[in-house]
Amino acid sequence: MTEREMDECLPADEAAFRSPVPTQIVSNGEYNPLPQTAKQKQVEALIKETADKQAKLHNTSRRKFLASGSGMAAAFLAMNQIHGNLFDVNAAELNPDAAGDRRATYKGQF
Repeated sequence: MTEREMDECLPADEAAFRSPVPTQIVSNGEYNPLPQTAKQKQVEALIKETADKQAKLHNTSRRKFLASGSGMAAAFLAMNQIHGNLFDVNAAELNPDAAGDRRATYKGQF
């Protein structure tokens, strides 16, 4: 690979947008990945939009929201919206408080 090609290969942890799931193919350092597709761009935009709204609602940063289970739910919801229902997730899972309430119902189960 040329020096220019090497400069174009960023590891996943150095990508511009830190999503719970990659929104584009990332380089393994050996090959140049394909450019981000239109659908991948749509998924990324939806994740950002949802994260911004939910972070504001729950008085947290977008980064903290995306690092939570609710951030993962946001990523799955965005992928479902663009690619069809592939993941068993619903919008209620965007609320981190609801997840805690759901866990509390199982307290003392065993």
